[in-house]
This record gives sequence, C-alpha cells and structure tokens, in this order.
Amino acid sequence: MKSILLSSIVLICSFLSSTSLEKEEFLDFFSSKNFFSASLQQKTVKNNQERIISGNLLADRKLGRFKLSYDYPFNELIVSNGEELYIYDEELDQLDIHPVENLLKETPIGLLTLNRQDLKDSFIFEDCLKIKTQISCKVRFNNFSSQIDWVKIKIKNKDLTGFVYKDAFGQVISIDFDNISYQEINDKQFSFEAPSGIDVVRHESILE
Repeated sequence: MKSILLSSIVLICSFLSSTSLEKEEFLDFFSSKNFFSASLQQKTVKNNQERIISGNLLADRKLGRFKLSYDYPFNELIVSNGEELYIYDEELDQLDIHPVENLLKETPIGLLTLNRQDLKDSFIFEDCLKIKTQISCKVRFNNFSSQIDWVKIKIKNKDLTGFVYKDAFGQVISIDFDNISYQEINDKQFSFEAPSGIDVVRHESILE
C-alpha cells in the first residue's frame, strides 16, 4: 500500500513569530482546525531512484475521515470513513477493504485526523525551530508497531507546506501541499461506492 499520508491542518496564530514552539502550542496548532484539503506532490526516493506522484487530499478531524486520491501517473483512491479503509485500484479493477485499526496513530495522516488528546498520546513531540518564515517540526510515534520512525513537518508563512519521513522499507517520502483550504468538506466527499463488477477483497487486518 502506498504511503499514507498522509499530511495536516494549519492556521494563522501568534506563536509563529517565536523561534520555537512548545508541545502544547504544537498540539493547539494541529487540533484547532477541523478540515483540510489540498493538492499534493509525493516524491519517494530509495537507492537513488525517484518516483513522483500527484494527487489530492481531504481530511476531517471531527470524524477521523480522510480521502487520498492519486491521479498521476496512475489512478488510485484511498478513503477512510473512520472505521474502514477502502483502497481502489482502477488499473487492477479491485477494491480492498481493511479495518482502520491503529492506522491514524501510526502514520502522518493522524496529524490531520486525530483529536487533541489522541495527538498527545500518539506522537512524541521533539522540537520546532523557526528560520525566517519557515518552521520545521519533528515528531516521533509513540506506538512501537509504527513502520515510520519520525516525521518532519514543514510550515512556511503560517501554512503547512508538507511532510518528510522515512519508512521501514528505507524509502524517504516527501509530500508537498498546494491549494490549501480549511473550509468544511461535504460528507459526500468521504463516501465511496464500489463500481459494479469489480473484485472486492475484505481483509481482517490493515497489514494484510
């Protein structure tokens, strides 16, 4: 399964003028907005080989939902309603359904979808440092089963611009956001109806 971003919510707030952020300020920063949408470019590097994918991301913190759609160079849709994860591969004409389990607490998408207390419990805050208009924050996962050790969060001019992290396969994933919006997202955006006639595979675990 491709990397879930999965990327976070930003807002204009006064602490961005300081040279560093404290843990509570960091938690406020990521929990204050309920919705996030953006276009994205995801670059994956391994063994000096690079792959670039473009797409769009929607996230709803209130209900723990997200929708990640890749549109180039292939079409794939990843949708979660907060309980189940749907992965639709148009080329394979197949839909895989997984339980969400601890996905949000083990991947960067949790920064966009978890409530404040779950953020506090799931991520180990290390530091945030500011250089001119850019802020770089680093967090680690509290869950040892996560296949991602750390995430660096990029903020510029009071906006989240992306994530950088390294997964258990030795891949360095860099995700850059554009066309960011915090407007409420219609519930229909998070619904998914399988096309008729496709193969549907239901899994008992997210790891299958």
